[in-house]
Amino acid sequence: MERGRRATADLFAGLIKRYSFGSRDVDPAVARFAERLIESTPIDVVAEFYPAFTEHDKSGALPAFREIPVLILAGDKDLVTPSSHSEAIADELPDAELVIVPDAGHLVMLEHPETVTDRLADLLVRIGAVPAEAR
Repeated sequence: MERGRRATADLFAGLIKRYSFGSRDVDPAVARFAERLIESTPIDVVAEFYPAFTEHDKSGALPAFREIPVLILAGDKDLVTPSSHSEAIADELPDAELVIVPDAGHLVMLEHPETVTDRLADLLVRIGAVPAEAR
C-alpha cells in the first residue's frame, strides 16, 4: 500500500512539475510548494473547475480594459494557458504591455519571481502609484 501511495505521489509530483514550470531545473522547494498548493485543493473542486478550461471565454470583457494600463505576463512554455492566449489579449489591447517570460511555465510567478516583481513595479511607476525613485 505504501509503495503504491509513493508511486502515485511521485507521478503526481512529476505531472505538477511538467505542467507548472517551463524549466526542468526548478528549485525543489518551489516545486514542493506548488505541489502543496495543488494538493490542498479538494478533488471535487478540481473536477467542477475542469470544464471551464474548454468553455471559458471572457474576451468580450476586454474592451473595458482599453482605457487603463495593463500588463499581460505569461511564460513561453506554459502548457496550461499557452502564451498565444496572452498574445490574443494583447491584440485586443494594443496599449497593453505584453511580457512573455522565457523558460517559464504556468507558475511564472514562482519560477521567475524577480521578473514578475520588476514588471509589476514598472507598472506601478508607470501609473504613478509609486514614485520612480522608489524603484
